[in-house]
Amino acid sequence: VVEQYLREANDADQAAFKSNLHLQIAGLYNKFGGKSKNKIADVLHYLQLALEADPGNRYAYSFLKRILVQDRQWDELIALFQRLAEVAKTREDRVDALVQRARILATKMDRGDEAAEIYAQVLDVQPGNQAAMAFLVDYYAGTGQSEHLVALYEDILKMHPKGDEEMATLLQIAMVHWRMRGEIEQAEGYFRKVRRIQANHPAALNFYRTIYSEQKDWLKLTQTLTEAVRGARNDEEKIALYREIAEVSESKMANVERSIDAWKAIVKIAPTDAAALAALKDLYRKSQKWNALLDALKQELQAAGDDVPSQVAILREIVAIYRDHLSLADRLRLCASQL
Repeated sequence: VVEQYLREANDADQAAFKSNLHLQIAGLYNKFGGKSKNKIADVLHYLQLALEADPGNRYAYSFLKRILVQDRQWDELIALFQRLAEVAKTREDRVDALVQRARILATKMDRGDEAAEIYAQVLDVQPGNQAAMAFLVDYYAGTGQSEHLVALYEDILKMHPKGDEEMATLLQIAMVHWRMRGEIEQAEGYFRKVRRIQANHPAALNFYRTIYSEQKDWLKLTQTLTEAVRGARNDEEKIALYREIAEVSESKMANVERSIDAWKAIVKIAPTDAAALAALKDLYRKSQKWNALLDALKQELQAAGDDVPSQVAILREIVAIYRDHLSLADRLRLCASQL
């Protein structure tokens, strides 16, 4: 049979017909060649002849690829994918061949640098290719090529991603500028864009918290946290931000009024927040705001419910304030107000 196919192939005028005959010969050797050491060599020989006759014979390429993978002939396989990329008639076929070649180089031959070059070619042909992007992000990050990494993410932004993809890309660029390159101004520009989408994004807040703390610019930090409150998604986030504002205002800025306002904002959201009420009482005492302290104690008294010991302790504190810190006129005004 082989001899017959060979005669027909030698006499054939049509390239496609000749190629298919060589392909069938390769199939015969693969099926009936037994365990001969020359079996693989014979199969590869006729598959090569099939492709020489017709470089576009997809069946021959598929067969050859399978044989090369089985025999772990990686050099021949990457050469095959290179040839496939060169003869590809569509962009998709070329991209597929380049990706498979790069994948073999990276995973089977430990030639990551060459794989990176090929994946870069893939992006030139098909911007945004997921396989190329995933590999190059890891490769550039792992080799410290921050400039290439930023350029890669910038290319993604040029494709106008939306939603979570846009947010993730902006964050990646910001983090590369900040952590890898130490370029604070460049990073701040991208974190600012992140906050336009989500004012209280944790990564962005952490950036500003770190930078303003290093610069001891407590005013900008509290302003940033205050802006973040407006974008908070729930009461828990608001309380956490107000708590930070209160603590920074008191401990770093000695701004009692700003701290009081932040604690009051927490109490407005959660009237029974014990930590906020305790902080307010402490600040009112330090600043001698006795009327405000009375209001806080009365609020605490209401929150005590049926807890008689707690009620008694709070009432004693109220009595002591009336006795020691409020004038007769103040008491009369309070009584009038209560009436």
